[in-house]
Amino acid sequence: MQRNGVLSVTLLVGPSRANFHLQVHFLCQVSKVFKAAFTDSILGSAKRTLELPEDDVQTVARFAQWLYSRKFQLAGFQSEEDAHDRFQALAKLSAFSDKFEVPSLMNDTIARMWEPWELYAKGKLSDRQLFCPRVSLVAQIYERSSSDSPMRRLITAWYAWEIGLTWYDHDKTRDALSDLSQDFVVDLVMALGQRFASRERRSPFSLPKEIYYVEVDEPGASFEYSCATEKFVE
Repeated sequence: MQRNGVLSVTLLVGPSRANFHLQVHFLCQVSKVFKAAFTDSILGSAKRTLELPEDDVQTVARFAQWLYSRKFQLAGFQSEEDAHDRFQALAKLSAFSDKFEVPSLMNDTIARMWEPWELYAKGKLSDRQLFCPRVSLVAQIYERSSSDSPMRRLITAWYAWEIGLTWYDHDKTRDALSDLSQDFVVDLVMALGQRFASRERRSPFSLPKEIYYVEVDEPGASFEYSCATEKFVE
């Protein structure tokens, strides 16, 4: 499909098959997965549409916003529900970045996790507005991400720092842990061990966010040869 002289493709998202018409140049530039999906040198044909039935419409909308502006909108900081909505949106974006190999978006997602703490350091948020992600969200992150996901590492480090030893005295703690991914429990034990071995309890947000970034090796350099073909034009 060609819109205003620009080659575009369509993503059909979720059970409702919501339509997102996006420029193929940008998709191929940021994601090896999308580049592979929209180019097929072996068969000599290229797709114009890609169905994403399991993906979330709001998440793809944020991805589309980011694709053109390198920014995406999130909820504010006024309440715990706002914080939960932010975390959930970032967790879904992280999973999307993981699934479709969009390293730049993954890094921007990690950077937005630092935002409340940066505002707190500037005196623009109170400590009462610094909420930890709910256990249910941790379960979602581990269910939808790869084993080397930086979001997994950050959430585990956050819990290891945030948890006080009295948490283990709560009656519901065992049930909460048993409902979570075994991978998270193992990662949490390792992170707690490191915390006690170092004898200091440092917030992960006191460290540079870049330590959680993934390497950006975007496939855009070869775009002109492999993506910009008239096969995309209707």
